Formats: sequence, structure tokens, C-alpha cells
Amino acid sequence: MQQVSKGPDRSTAVLYGIFILLSATFGLSVGIGATRVVAAIIFVVALFWLSRFWRIGVSALLLLGCFDGVIKYTHGSPGVFMLKDLTLLGILGGMLVMLAIRPERKPVGSWHGLWAWLLYVGYIGAQALNPAAGLTGGLAGFRAHAFFAFLFVVGVVYFTNPRRLSRTAGVAIVGITLAAGAGIFQFLFEDLWTSLAPGLLVASHKFTSYFAGAGGISDLMGAVPRAYGTMVDPAALGAACAVGFIFAAAALARTKGLVRLLVIVGMLTMGVALLFSGSRASAAGVAAGLIAFVILSWRHSSMRLPATIALVLVVLTIPLGLKATGGSAGDRFTSSDNLSYAAQTRAVSTRRVLASVPTHPFGMGLGATGAGGRLSTHGQNTIAVDNLYLATLYETGVPGLLIFLVLQLTILILTIRCSKQAASLEARSVYIGMAAAQIALLVNGIWSQGAFDYAPVSQIFWLFSGAVALPKRVEGEAG
Repeated sequence: MQQVSKGPDRSTAVLYGIFILLSATFGLSVGIGATRVVAAIIFVVALFWLSRFWRIGVSALLLLGCFDGVIKYTHGSPGVFMLKDLTLLGILGGMLVMLAIRPERKPVGSWHGLWAWLLYVGYIGAQALNPAAGLTGGLAGFRAHAFFAFLFVVGVVYFTNPRRLSRTAGVAIVGITLAAGAGIFQFLFEDLWTSLAPGLLVASHKFTSYFAGAGGISDLMGAVPRAYGTMVDPAALGAACAVGFIFAAAALARTKGLVRLLVIVGMLTMGVALLFSGSRASAAGVAAGLIAFVILSWRHSSMRLPATIALVLVVLTIPLGLKATGGSAGDRFTSSDNLSYAAQTRAVSTRRVLASVPTHPFGMGLGATGAGGRLSTHGQNTIAVDNLYLATLYETGVPGLLIFLVLQLTILILTIRCSKQAASLEARSVYIGMAAAQIALLVNGIWSQGAFDYAPVSQIFWLFSGAVALPKRVEGEAG
């Protein structure tokens, strides 16, 4: 006899009620300044709630990453900077509790790529103790580079059918689209945006490009704001839009009607926001990612239309963005002085990185290129290196760079293999989007050092990489 699905039991309803009640209390307390005590209560209850509903926490973490910047700029308390970390801890705790209670849900089989993941996390963990960095700086660097790598394990357990894979990709697309929309609003209505909070005013002043005239830096021709929206900076918004655009292009293969139209609107939004962010690295990344997307898609008839639409939308995005700003959005991409200055600063940092290798073959320590933010303690040894590979070399040495490249290549090969062997359109389209997005980030890394550290890109990459570890689980097991 077929069982009838029952609604939530009383304990579930109580958990939901407590969580909603305390969330409302937290919101009210922000207005009166009594956040510390309530925040502690929220933390305990949220961990308890996540232990019961850890799968919902996965989507919550992805969305939280999309609003990471605006939360920090409007509420700059130390606890706010740890929200993503605490959410991940709650997810891991809930997942472990579930596996202990329901052992039949444990993943069965050998995890593909696990050896590369262990090698990377293990080496970065050992680097946290590198005497070249302080312990605090090392831990901050580990958090930036490898803490969210534990989402790989979450992904292995979490993705149990193609529908969950595609729906989670949808959550990432929606979150990035909202962040992109906020970035467009911030760019076009700067005065209104900065009036929302003092922290946003400071951030907007920080993320403004100034263009020099014939007389050099003393002859400023003007300034153009760079969009960052709800993220920490324009580079983060640009990287997220690149990944979101490619994920959305893949989603066109599995959507129809109104949903497909909304996806197209989202792609235009992300494309314009990327242009407004002024992130040249992300622009190059999305170009490379789309080329990879077309190549990987063309062998499957169901993927050719999405690939064509994606290329058309990219062509439409540029004139649309330039028209909306009278052409000012393109100044950062075309200013010869701006490009020359960027090339000169990169040349200086490159020489310094290469000069450090003979004396520090195992690196200068995590955080030496600024990873870890304000928790980093390197002082004068901290340098800005706008190159992912040189930054990895400077922080972790030759072994660290080689291990990072091996990890990336392993995951990319596994993802492409999964896209070829996938039995369902849902899984195939997500895998193709994942592979193309990873290539976009790898190209982005040539001119940016934080491609795999930024929220929500870091969380998206590590979570979805877990899906390729046990592809048969994704394709065949009921969720």
C-alpha cells in the first residue's frame, strides 16, 4: 500500500516557530542596539535548527554569500564577518547528525578526486603553521583558501538526484541576479544608494576609478563608480556575475516558457552588472568560459540553443550597458593610462614574487598577499598580487602552486567527464555550466588573486565540485 506523505510533525513546527520568532527578535534588536545577547541566542538556535534542516542551510549559505558585502558594510561587528563560517559549521554538524541517525544515507563507493582534495586541504592546513606567517595570519589565510573547501564533502552527501543539482544551481543564479540588480541600482543611483548606510558611502568612495588626462594624475578627467552591489567589492561582483551568467546559460536547456524568459532577463542583468563592476579579469573570464561552454555544449543537440542564446546576449549586453551610462562604463576597459598603470603595478609585484622563491621555496605564509582580510598580520610583508597563480606561489611556495593546479585540473577533468556521461539533461546542463564556469574563474585568476576565495563563488565552486565525486549517486539515488 502506498504511504501517504504527512505534513511536518509537532517538533518540526516548534523548531520553525522558534527560529522565526528569534529571527524577528534579532531584526527588532538591530534597531535598538541590543544585538550581542540576541545574536548569541540566535547562534545557538540557528545551529540547533541547522542540525535538523541542514539541507536548507546549504541554500541559505549560497544566498548569504551573495549579500556578504552589504551585511558587512551596514553591520560591521566582528560576528557579522563570521556568519558564513558559522552557517557552514551548522551545516556540517547537521549533516553528521543525519548520517549518524540514518546510516543508509551515507555515500557508497570511492570518491573521485578525493585524493586531490585531501592533498590541497592538508597542505594549506600545514601552511597555517608556516613560521613565515603569524598563527593568526595563517588561520586567516586558511579560512580564505580552504575552510569552505569542506563544502566538497557536503556536496557529496547533499546531491542525491539531478533535480537537487539543478535546483541548487537555480538558487545560485537567483542570488547572483539579485546582487547584480543591486549593483546596477548602486551604479545608476549612487547618491540614493550611499544614503542607505554610512558604510556604503565609504565603500562607494573606495571603489571609484579616476581617469587622468594629458597632464597625468594631476589632470583628472573624471571619476566613474564601480558597481559592487551587495558584495564586498567590484571584483567579487564581477566574478560572481561571470559564474552566474554561465550557470544561467546552462539553465536555458532545462527551462521553458516564463521561467526561461526570467533566466534570460537574469543573464542580461548579470552581464550589465559585470560591465558596471569594471572587472577586466571577470570580462576576460566570462569570454573564455563562454567559448568553453559552446565547445562542450555543441556535441549535445539539447544544449546548442542555450549556447547560441548566451552568445547573442553577450553581444547585446555591451551596448545596453554603455547606453545606460552614456559610455562611461566602458572607460575602465578602454583607458590606456588605466591599463598602463595596472600593467606596471603587476610587473612590480611579479618581480617581487619571483625573487622570493629561491629564499622561501615553501612560501611566505598564508595571508602574505592579503588573503584573510583584516585578520592577516603580515604587515610590511603583505603585497597585492593581481594574479591567482603568483599569489599562490608567494603564499604557499612551489609545492602549493603545483598542488593547487593539480586540484583544479582534477576537478575540471571529472566535471567534463560527468557532462559526457550524464544520463539526464538536468545533470548534463549543470555539469557543462560547472566546467565552463571553472574555466572562467581560472582565466579570471590571471588578473585577479581572489577568484576562488570570493563569496559566493568560493561556496558555489566547492559545493558543486562534490557532485562530481560520486556521479552515480547524483544520477540514480533517491533524495
